[in-house]
Amino acid sequence: MAGLLPCYWLYAQIDAHLAKLTSPKPLYQAFFNAYASDDFTTSTNQMLDLVNQTAAASSPDVQTQMATAFKRSAVYESHFWQIAYQKERW
Repeated sequence: MAGLLPCYWLYAQIDAHLAKLTSPKPLYQAFFNAYASDDFTTSTNQMLDLVNQTAAASSPDVQTQMATAFKRSAVYESHFWQIAYQKERW
């Protein structure tokens, strides 16, 4: 769960910013709209609550593992967005 949380949370945070904007490209606007939905926000908050509850009920070793998974996933998410921003081609 902790390894999946950055994806949810990052998309929610990015869309909180993008929701203030409109795009002349329908595909991008559909992306903005999908992640601005109440359903996605609710899912993100549920995921955050679940991870926090699980961490609170876990041993220090498991909490460390969860934090490591979260951090590793956050780095990969950051790389994903950086690749798109720089328009890298593989």
